Amino acid sequence: MAPDPLPLTKRQQAFLDILVRYRMRYGCSPTMRELGDETGIPSTGNISHYLVELEKRGYIRRGARVSRGIELLAPALPGGWPFLESPT
Repeated sequence: MAPDPLPLTKRQQAFLDILVRYRMRYGCSPTMRELGDETGIPSTGNISHYLVELEKRGYIRRGARVSRGIELLAPALPGGWPFLESPT
């Protein structure tokens, strides 16, 4: 799925940036609690809201009931993210 043509909000972009940096640093995606620590948002419900929006726009895919189940998808942007593979 191609990302939504609408730009991300500042908070959505911040979440995406955190996901990318975490993946580059640790080789896996963060848990909901770790995202809360990074963003200063203690509510996993609020964090989930932002993740749902990123998923709708095609930037991530989430595995059901998997702690570190956030998968980054290469967005349809010039150059994409060269360290990520597009799903086939």
